[in-house]
Amino acid sequence: MRIRTQILAVLVVFALITVVVSVLMISTNQELERLNRQGEIAESIASSRRSGYLSNDYILYREPPQAERWQVQYTTISDLIGRLSVDRPEQRTIADNLGVNLRNTRTVFEDIQSSPVPAGGTTTASVQLFWSRMAVQNQGMIFDAGRLEHLLQEEADGLKQTRNLLIVILTGCSSHCS
Repeated sequence: MRIRTQILAVLVVFALITVVVSVLMISTNQELERLNRQGEIAESIASSRRSGYLSNDYILYREPPQAERWQVQYTTISDLIGRLSVDRPEQRTIADNLGVNLRNTRTVFEDIQSSPVPAGGTTTASVQLFWSRMAVQNQGMIFDAGRLEHLLQEEADGLKQTRNLLIVILTGCSSHCS
């Protein structure tokens, strides 16, 4: 084989490897961005402890503005959960659990709203009962969202390792072929 043909073959192979590795890097970076966005959503859900405070205020005082603020927070969390787009089975299960916990939270809040307030005001026993029911749901959501955030971070870390490996391959090919 002539030298010119060998050089041309090496250049073609190098170009193909460069194109393949570049395409893989682009797709890896896009997936990493998606995972980071999903992780931010999970973090927002995990840090939305405000609904617990709002429900506690409503349990104690039963005033309509508190119920309205709780509803706004509920809608915000519901929107965040709706924006979750996870594809792995464990992540999907956690996202589904978040939806179930949110619906359960709404049910508990509606139970609180529909319960009559005794003539002497809210009793300590009823406050404790409502608070504990709401706390179970809120803590479940916070735990699930934190777990989902952790799983997404692990997946992102794996992609970063893959991307770094692709960079090493691309760098090795370029230095070897030149």
